[in-house]
Amino acid sequence: MERRWGKRFGLYEVAAELGRGAMGIVYKARDPRIDRFVAIKTICLVGHVQEEQKVYRERFFQEAQAAGRLIHPNIVTIFDVGEDPETFDPYIVMEYVAGVPLERYARGREATSARHRDALDTAGCGSPRLRTRARHRSSTSSLPTSW
Repeated sequence: MERRWGKRFGLYEVAAELGRGAMGIVYKARDPRIDRFVAIKTICLVGHVQEEQKVYRERFFQEAQAAGRLIHPNIVTIFDVGEDPETFDPYIVMEYVAGVPLERYARGREATSARHRDALDTAGCGSPRLRTRARHRSSTSSLPTSW
């Protein structure tokens, strides 16, 4: 995927790249209607055969629907979903949470306090998922999970 600084996903103005995975990128963007920052999760479907694109797109929107139904202080709020009008790549618009990337804690550099360890335990335990009976896509499919 190309860098999209100053470009848009729908009405959202991309400000920076927050992270990158095997199939997509998460951006920090501005919502001009409400004048707030949001996070936009994308997947890139270029290079996949049409049937794979259809499956990935369906799974991505199912993820947005499932996450959008969850209400928990440790889960970001989903605001919107859509498709880029130029590339047709789907995206999810969610609450932007400023702070230190979890990756830094996971590597042990900053996980020194009990509060930090509790936060990591909560992030990894999946209890909100269990209460809603949602299952992670890796439990039902061989599709990549590192988005």
